[in-house]
Amino acid sequence: MGSTQIGRRLSHALFTVIAASFASACGAGDSGTAEKATLQTQTLQSGAVSTPATPVPVPDGYVATPAGYLHSSCIHQIPQGGNIDQSGTVVDANNQVVAKYEACTHPPIRALPSADERPSPKDAGASPPPTINGWVEYLLQYGNAGQPFTSLSSYFTVPDGAYMPASGEVVYYFPGLVDGFGNIIQPVLSYGKAPDYGQPLQWNIASWFVNYDGAGGHSPPIQVNPGDAIYGSMTYVASPTGHWHIVTTDDYSGWSTWLDLNRPNTQTSAMMRAYGAVLEAYNVDSCSAFPSSPQHTWDIFQAPTNWNPSWYWNGVNPQCSYQIQYGGTNGNNWANLYY
Repeated sequence: MGSTQIGRRLSHALFTVIAASFASACGAGDSGTAEKATLQTQTLQSGAVSTPATPVPVPDGYVATPAGYLHSSCIHQIPQGGNIDQSGTVVDANNQVVAKYEACTHPPIRALPSADERPSPKDAGASPPPTINGWVEYLLQYGNAGQPFTSLSSYFTVPDGAYMPASGEVVYYFPGLVDGFGNIIQPVLSYGKAPDYGQPLQWNIASWFVNYDGAGGHSPPIQVNPGDAIYGSMTYVASPTGHWHIVTTDDYSGWSTWLDLNRPNTQTSAMMRAYGAVLEAYNVDSCSAFPSSPQHTWDIFQAPTNWNPSWYWNGVNPQCSYQIQYGGTNGNNWANLYY
């Protein structure tokens, strides 16, 4: 699964999220009865800006992940098709116990926005640091009360590399689902050296989960190439005990990497936040250090008739041409992310 695959190269990068759904806590909704929303296109030129937090020194042993800085001892690679439960017990695809991880004792330095974050005016006096370290911009949809998301599926194309690579840069692209505790699941495309895989100027995919306490894990990484079409999906399987199936696939090569996460989709564990498109970066000190600007497009099925996500950007510096365009109908929505 870790083999390098040679992918075709295209002239542009495309990120397509094709299926996001949610249902009541008791079961899935009926997509056949969902009304179609009026076609709606909106271009956000400035976005909703959150005041950047005061930079926190990164202690020794911490590494940049798709959900912030975690201690390296708290990040684990889960075997292909493996399942990890809330106690940290890992079973492989043959249902054999292969590991038991203790609770993480190193608190995370999280990049993931808090549950109550809403768009807010930028503090004119804020002066963000000159290097990006964390979430840059993202599109967020909240679920309705009692109706957690049960799936989010995405297509995204691997962009070209950076024009002027930064030293030690890491860039992440992903959709993700977040529960009431702040736990996140995410199929991830990464550029550069991720915490325990990848190399500078290299693209990889892996399926991730990161818990609020700082523990995280991912499936075996697969190297991909500019122009490859990547498919990422997160699907809740209610029986027998309830688990999330997280898969990331290179559609060109046919290789997939996935894991299962045992966790109920009810009460505070319910997935109530859907991030349709996220750009996250570390050690990026100029706009030219970003890979070529991708387009992100996705459809959301069984969503509310009035689909109304919010665009956030974190007032980062350098301040590139951040913008998200989005629109579509219920069940056929899209978004374009620029920088």
